[in-house]
Amino acid sequence: MNIKIEEYVELKGMTTMRVGGNARFFVRIGSVDDLHEALIWVKEKNIPFFILGGGSNTLVSDEGFNGLALKIELRGVEYEEHENHVRLIASAGEIWDTLVEDTVSRNLWGVENLSLIPGMVGGAFVQNIGAYGAEVRENVAWVEAFDVQTMEVKRFLNKECNFGYRESIFKQNPHLVVLRGAIELSRTPNMRIDYEDVKKYFEERGITLPTLKEVRDAIVSIRTEKMPKAPLGTA
Repeated sequence: MNIKIEEYVELKGMTTMRVGGNARFFVRIGSVDDLHEALIWVKEKNIPFFILGGGSNTLVSDEGFNGLALKIELRGVEYEEHENHVRLIASAGEIWDTLVEDTVSRNLWGVENLSLIPGMVGGAFVQNIGAYGAEVRENVAWVEAFDVQTMEVKRFLNKECNFGYRESIFKQNPHLVVLRGAIELSRTPNMRIDYEDVKKYFEERGITLPTLKEVRDAIVSIRTEKMPKAPLGTA
């Protein structure tokens, strides 16, 4: 095999809760081929599996997991220039907030209100993350996922993702493993600062037309004050 199956790997350090036991088997997934091979191995062994991303919505039992834990480490970020927008294509294993920070540094509007949310890109699509008047679904063009049942890669357009409040087709169907997704961003300012806490932040500072960086800074400041510090991604 090209993949390396490890045994009795501690999982608590890979989740934000920092609790839980070991995975009987563990593998790091760096490509679609790795995922395909790991799932064939699972079927041959007839054991359960679960997908582990950034661990921000994962609670591992103290007894551990008697199957194969697949740590998604798919990497890759690219920007496509279009006439009226810029399309960002990001792989599931990228850290979400690092991606947001990069879009802001490029002066691209669209996901700045989702700053400092822990976890990975894959989890952002699965959970349809949202904060301060914005949800990731508003900017999604498509999401690609690996269908464990058919062993094929499928592309879902926004309307096919069944996005709802912290909901998606990927959350409803665990056999769909998110690989990457496309997010449409704009070079034209599109401020969403009507959310009460955000509005108050700028009013206190006398800022009426904040820059993109100032919007991100505001979100980061508000989240930092309200929430305990949590890892944005895990190794």
